[in-house]
Amino acid sequence: MPAVSKQQQKLMGIVRALQTGAMKPSKASKQAQAMAKSMKKSDVKDFAATKHKGLPKKVKKEEMTLEIPKMYMVRKPMEGLTAEKMVCEINPLEGIQPLNVNVADVHSVHATPEDAQQIAAEAYQKYCDEAIALEEKKDTTSGKIKKAIDQLEKKRKEHLDMAKEDPKSAAKHKEHIAKIATQIDDLMTKLERIEKSKKEIKKQEDKKELKEAFEVIYTDQNVRGSKKFSDQSKAMRFAKQLIAQGAKEVDVFRGPVQSTADTDKVIAWYGDRTYMDNMSKKDPKLAAKKIK
Repeated sequence: MPAVSKQQQKLMGIVRALQTGAMKPSKASKQAQAMAKSMKKSDVKDFAATKHKGLPKKVKKEEMTLEIPKMYMVRKPMEGLTAEKMVCEINPLEGIQPLNVNVADVHSVHATPEDAQQIAAEAYQKYCDEAIALEEKKDTTSGKIKKAIDQLEKKRKEHLDMAKEDPKSAAKHKEHIAKIATQIDDLMTKLERIEKSKKEIKKQEDKKELKEAFEVIYTDQNVRGSKKFSDQSKAMRFAKQLIAQGAKEVDVFRGPVQSTADTDKVIAWYGDRTYMDNMSKKDPKLAAKKIK
Protein backbone atom coordinates (compact mmCIF):
# COMPACT_ATOMS: atom_id res chain seq x y z
CA MET A 1 0.00 0.00 0.00
CA PRO A 2 1.46 3.40 -0.96
CA ALA A 3 1.88 6.26 1.49
CA VAL A 4 -0.76 9.00 1.35
CA SER A 5 1.48 11.90 2.35
CA LYS A 6 5.14 12.97 2.45
CA GLN A 7 4.96 12.98 6.23
CA GLN A 8 3.75 9.38 6.29
CA GLN A 9 6.36 8.28 3.70
CA LYS A 10 9.12 9.86 5.79
CA LEU A 11 7.90 8.09 8.94
CA MET A 12 7.75 4.75 7.13
CA GLY A 13 11.26 5.35 5.81
CA ILE A 14 12.47 5.58 9.40
CA VAL A 15 10.53 2.44 10.36
CA ARG A 16 12.05 0.64 7.38
CA ALA A 17 15.55 1.71 8.43
CA LEU A 18 14.94 0.38 11.95
CA GLN A 19 13.74 -2.97 10.61
CA THR A 20 16.74 -3.37 8.30
CA GLY A 21 19.24 -2.22 10.92
CA ALA A 22 20.27 0.86 8.95
CA MET A 23 19.23 3.07 11.88
CA LYS A 24 19.86 2.58 15.58
CA PRO A 25 16.71 2.54 17.78
CA SER A 26 18.18 5.32 19.94
CA LYS A 27 18.03 7.64 16.90
CA ALA A 28 14.28 7.11 16.36
CA SER A 29 11.13 8.05 18.27
CA LYS A 30 9.32 5.54 20.50
CA GLN A 31 6.42 5.59 18.02
CA ALA A 32 8.71 4.54 15.16
CA GLN A 33 10.34 1.85 17.33
CA ALA A 34 6.93 0.41 18.26
CA MET A 35 5.81 0.42 14.63
CA ALA A 36 9.02 -1.33 13.54
CA LYS A 37 8.34 -4.14 16.00
CA SER A 38 4.63 -4.55 15.26
CA MET A 39 4.34 -4.04 11.48
CA LYS A 40 5.12 -6.47 8.68
CA LYS A 41 8.32 -5.63 6.78
CA SER A 42 6.55 -6.02 3.42
CA ASP A 43 3.88 -3.45 4.37
CA VAL A 44 6.47 -0.98 5.62
CA LYS A 45 8.47 -1.42 2.42
CA ASP A 46 5.39 -0.50 0.31
CA PHE A 47 4.79 2.66 2.32
CA ALA A 48 8.44 3.70 2.32
CA ALA A 49 8.88 3.11 -1.44
CA THR A 50 6.20 5.68 -2.40
CA LYS A 51 7.52 8.56 -4.52
CA HIS A 52 7.20 12.08 -3.05
CA LYS A 53 5.96 13.61 -6.29
CA GLY A 54 2.24 14.36 -6.16
CA LEU A 55 1.91 13.67 -2.43
CA PRO A 56 0.56 16.34 -0.07
CA LYS A 57 2.82 17.34 2.80
CA LYS A 58 0.34 15.75 5.21
CA VAL A 59 -3.28 14.67 5.31
CA LYS A 60 -5.94 14.88 7.95
CA LYS A 61 -5.70 12.21 10.62
CA GLU A 62 -9.16 10.81 9.82
CA GLU A 63 -8.28 10.50 6.13
CA MET A 64 -5.06 8.70 6.96
CA THR A 65 -6.94 6.30 9.26
CA LEU A 66 -9.31 5.40 6.43
CA GLU A 67 -6.42 4.68 4.07
CA ILE A 68 -4.52 2.37 6.43
CA PRO A 69 -6.13 -0.95 7.38
CA LYS A 70 -6.25 -1.98 11.01
CA MET A 71 -3.94 -4.70 12.30
CA TYR A 72 -4.42 -7.18 15.15
CA MET A 73 -1.93 -7.94 17.87
CA VAL A 74 -1.87 -11.17 19.86
CA ARG A 75 -0.51 -10.86 23.37
CA LYS A 76 1.45 -13.66 25.00
CA PRO A 77 -0.74 -15.87 27.20
CA MET A 78 -0.48 -15.30 30.93
CA GLU A 79 -2.48 -15.87 34.08
CA GLY A 80 -5.85 -14.07 34.04
CA LEU A 81 -5.75 -13.48 30.26
CA THR A 82 -8.23 -15.50 28.18
CA ALA A 83 -7.75 -16.31 24.48
CA GLU A 84 -10.31 -13.64 23.52
CA LYS A 85 -8.57 -10.94 25.57
CA MET A 86 -5.22 -11.81 24.01
CA VAL A 87 -6.32 -10.17 20.72
CA CYS A 88 -6.11 -6.36 20.45
CA GLU A 89 -6.84 -4.09 17.48
CA ILE A 90 -4.03 -1.67 16.65
CA ASN A 91 -3.48 1.26 14.31
CA PRO A 92 -0.31 0.61 12.26
CA LEU A 93 0.69 4.27 12.54
CA GLU A 94 0.45 4.25 16.33
CA GLY A 95 1.68 0.72 17.00
CA ILE A 96 1.25 -0.84 20.45
CA GLN A 97 2.20 2.23 22.47
CA PRO A 98 -1.41 3.45 23.07
CA LEU A 99 -2.30 0.01 24.47
CA ASN A 100 0.32 0.21 27.26
CA VAL A 101 1.61 -3.25 26.31
CA ASN A 102 5.30 -4.10 26.60
CA VAL A 103 6.98 -5.32 23.42
CA ALA A 104 8.15 -8.39 25.37
CA ASP A 105 4.48 -9.33 25.92
CA VAL A 106 3.62 -9.33 22.20
CA HIS A 107 3.22 -12.79 20.67
CA SER A 108 2.54 -11.74 17.05
CA VAL A 109 0.78 -9.22 14.76
CA HIS A 110 -1.70 -10.14 12.01
CA ALA A 111 -3.59 -8.48 9.18
CA THR A 112 -6.99 -10.03 9.96
CA PRO A 113 -8.90 -10.67 13.20
CA GLU A 114 -9.52 -14.27 12.11
CA ASP A 115 -5.79 -15.02 11.90
CA ALA A 116 -5.16 -13.31 15.23
CA GLN A 117 -7.95 -15.21 16.99
CA GLN A 118 -6.76 -18.54 15.64
CA ILE A 119 -3.17 -17.90 16.76
CA ALA A 120 -4.40 -16.69 20.16
CA ALA A 121 -6.47 -19.85 20.64
CA GLU A 122 -3.50 -22.06 19.75
CA ALA A 123 -1.11 -20.12 22.01
CA TYR A 124 -3.57 -20.22 24.92
CA GLN A 125 -4.10 -23.97 24.48
CA LYS A 126 -0.33 -24.56 24.55
CA TYR A 127 -0.06 -22.37 27.67
CA CYS A 128 -2.75 -24.42 29.43
CA ASP A 129 -1.17 -27.72 28.38
CA GLU A 130 2.21 -26.60 29.74
CA ALA A 131 0.58 -25.55 33.03
CA ILE A 132 -1.02 -28.98 33.39
CA ALA A 133 2.28 -30.69 32.54
CA LEU A 134 4.01 -28.59 35.21
CA GLU A 135 1.50 -29.68 37.82
CA GLU A 136 1.96 -33.31 36.84
CA LYS A 137 5.73 -32.83 37.15
CA LYS A 138 5.25 -31.36 40.63
CA ASP A 139 3.26 -34.45 41.65
CA THR A 140 6.06 -36.71 40.38
CA THR A 141 8.69 -34.63 42.19
CA SER A 142 6.69 -34.74 45.44
CA GLY A 143 6.56 -38.53 45.23
CA LYS A 144 10.34 -38.78 44.71
CA ILE A 145 11.07 -36.44 47.62
CA LYS A 146 8.77 -38.37 49.96
CA LYS A 147 10.47 -41.62 48.95
CA ALA A 148 13.92 -40.09 49.60
CA ILE A 149 12.80 -38.85 53.02
CA ASP A 150 11.54 -42.34 53.93
CA GLN A 151 14.90 -43.86 52.94
CA LEU A 152 16.81 -41.30 55.00
CA GLU A 153 14.55 -41.90 57.99
CA LYS A 154 15.31 -45.59 57.67
CA LYS A 155 19.09 -44.90 57.66
CA ARG A 156 18.76 -42.59 60.66
CA LYS A 157 16.96 -45.33 62.62
CA GLU A 158 19.70 -47.82 61.67
CA HIS A 159 22.41 -45.50 63.03
CA LEU A 160 20.43 -44.93 66.23
CA ASP A 161 20.10 -48.68 66.75
CA MET A 162 23.83 -49.23 66.08
CA ALA A 163 24.76 -46.44 68.49
CA LYS A 164 22.71 -48.16 71.24
CA GLU A 165 24.28 -51.55 70.50
CA ASP A 166 27.86 -50.19 70.47
CA PRO A 167 28.22 -47.15 72.77
CA LYS A 168 31.94 -46.86 71.89
CA SER A 169 31.11 -45.94 68.27
CA ALA A 170 28.13 -43.75 69.25
CA ALA A 171 29.98 -40.48 68.41
CA LYS A 172 30.60 -41.67 64.86
CA HIS A 173 26.95 -42.66 64.44
CA LYS A 174 25.81 -39.30 65.83
CA GLU A 175 27.74 -37.53 63.05
CA HIS A 176 25.91 -39.61 60.44
CA ILE A 177 22.60 -38.93 62.19
CA ALA A 178 23.27 -35.15 62.14
CA LYS A 179 24.08 -35.21 58.40
CA ILE A 180 20.97 -37.24 57.64
CA ALA A 181 18.85 -34.84 59.71
CA THR A 182 20.16 -31.90 57.63
CA GLN A 183 19.35 -33.74 54.39
CA ILE A 184 15.84 -34.51 55.63
CA ASP A 185 15.28 -30.85 56.62
CA ASP A 186 16.34 -29.69 53.12
CA LEU A 187 14.01 -32.18 51.44
CA MET A 188 11.14 -31.22 53.76
CA THR A 189 11.64 -27.54 52.84
CA LYS A 190 11.45 -28.39 49.12
CA LEU A 191 8.38 -30.53 49.68
CA GLU A 192 6.64 -27.74 51.61
CA ARG A 193 7.29 -25.30 48.76
CA ILE A 194 5.81 -27.67 46.19
CA GLU A 195 2.78 -28.43 48.34
CA LYS A 196 2.25 -24.71 49.02
CA SER A 197 2.41 -23.98 45.28
CA LYS A 198 -0.13 -26.73 44.58
CA LYS A 199 -2.48 -25.35 47.25
CA GLU A 200 -2.26 -21.83 45.78
CA ILE A 201 -3.08 -23.14 42.31
CA LYS A 202 -5.97 -25.16 43.75
CA LYS A 203 -7.33 -22.00 45.40
CA GLN A 204 -7.09 -20.13 42.10
CA GLU A 205 -8.87 -22.97 40.30
CA ASP A 206 -11.63 -22.97 42.93
CA LYS A 207 -12.10 -19.21 42.54
CA LYS A 208 -12.12 -19.56 38.77
CA GLU A 209 -14.71 -22.32 39.00
CA LEU A 210 -16.98 -20.01 41.00
CA LYS A 211 -16.55 -17.16 38.50
CA GLU A 212 -16.83 -19.05 35.24
CA ALA A 213 -17.33 -22.64 34.13
CA PHE A 214 -16.91 -24.30 30.76
CA GLU A 215 -19.45 -26.67 29.30
CA VAL A 216 -19.08 -29.01 26.34
CA ILE A 217 -22.38 -29.89 24.64
CA TYR A 218 -22.17 -32.60 22.00
CA THR A 219 -24.04 -35.06 19.81
CA ASP A 220 -22.42 -38.48 19.61
CA GLN A 221 -24.15 -41.34 17.78
CA ASN A 222 -27.37 -39.27 17.78
CA VAL A 223 -27.20 -39.01 21.59
CA ARG A 224 -27.11 -35.49 23.06
CA GLY A 225 -24.85 -35.01 26.05
CA SER A 226 -22.94 -32.40 28.05
CA LYS A 227 -20.09 -32.15 30.53
CA LYS A 228 -18.87 -29.23 32.65
CA PHE A 229 -15.27 -28.23 33.40
CA SER A 230 -13.59 -25.60 35.58
CA ASP A 231 -10.64 -25.28 33.20
CA GLN A 232 -10.80 -24.31 29.52
CA SER A 233 -7.90 -26.55 28.52
CA LYS A 234 -9.65 -29.60 29.99
CA ALA A 235 -12.87 -28.69 28.19
CA MET A 236 -11.00 -28.34 24.89
CA ARG A 237 -9.17 -31.62 25.41
CA PHE A 238 -12.48 -33.41 26.03
CA ALA A 239 -14.00 -31.76 22.94
CA LYS A 240 -11.13 -32.94 20.74
CA GLN A 241 -11.44 -36.46 22.15
CA LEU A 242 -15.12 -36.48 21.17
CA ILE A 243 -14.25 -35.33 17.65
CA ALA A 244 -11.58 -38.04 17.33
CA GLN A 245 -14.19 -40.60 18.39
CA GLY A 246 -16.56 -39.45 15.63
CA ALA A 247 -18.90 -36.98 17.34
CA LYS A 248 -21.05 -35.12 14.80
CA GLU A 249 -21.45 -31.87 16.74
CA VAL A 250 -19.38 -30.38 19.57
CA ASP A 251 -19.83 -26.91 21.10
CA VAL A 252 -17.66 -25.50 23.91
CA PHE A 253 -19.33 -22.72 25.94
CA ARG A 254 -18.06 -20.32 28.59
CA GLY A 255 -20.14 -19.74 31.71
CA PRO A 256 -23.63 -21.02 32.49
CA VAL A 257 -25.34 -22.02 29.24
CA GLN A 258 -28.78 -20.44 28.97
CA SER A 259 -29.18 -21.34 25.31
CA THR A 260 -27.15 -23.53 22.94
CA ALA A 261 -27.80 -20.86 20.29
CA ASP A 262 -25.85 -18.23 22.24
CA THR A 263 -22.93 -17.62 19.87
CA ASP A 264 -21.41 -14.98 22.17
CA LYS A 265 -20.53 -17.63 24.76
CA VAL A 266 -19.12 -20.14 22.28
CA ILE A 267 -15.31 -20.41 22.48
CA ALA A 268 -15.00 -23.35 20.05
CA TRP A 269 -17.25 -25.54 17.93
CA TYR A 270 -17.21 -28.42 15.45
CA GLY A 271 -19.61 -29.95 12.96
CA ASP A 272 -20.83 -29.47 9.40
CA ARG A 273 -24.41 -28.33 8.75
CA THR A 274 -24.92 -27.54 12.43
CA TYR A 275 -26.40 -24.35 13.89
CA MET A 276 -22.92 -22.93 14.59
CA ASP A 277 -21.77 -23.88 11.09
CA ASN A 278 -24.69 -21.99 9.52
CA MET A 279 -24.20 -18.94 11.75
CA SER A 280 -20.44 -18.87 11.06
CA LYS A 281 -21.09 -18.17 7.38
CA LYS A 282 -22.32 -14.73 8.41
CA ASP A 283 -19.93 -14.23 11.32
CA PRO A 284 -16.14 -14.36 10.62
CA LYS A 285 -15.31 -14.31 14.34
CA LEU A 286 -17.46 -17.37 14.91
CA ALA A 287 -15.96 -19.08 11.86
CA ALA A 288 -12.48 -18.61 13.34
CA LYS A 289 -13.52 -20.61 16.43
CA LYS A 290 -14.15 -23.81 14.47
CA ILE A 291 -11.99 -26.69 15.70
CA LYS A 292 -9.80 -27.84 12.83
